[in-house]
Amino acid sequence: MNTWTLTLDDNLMQLSGLLFTKAVWRVNFLAITIIAQVCL
Repeated sequence: MNTWTLTLDDNLMQLSGLLFTKAVWRVNFLAITIIAQVCL
């Protein structure tokens, strides 16, 4: 049971990390797009 809980926590952490990475990438992409439009 402890092992299963640990595995579940690991999966949740990996998933949240993936979502966090996607969110950060999206924000960076938007920022770059806005900066590019302002500069150009």
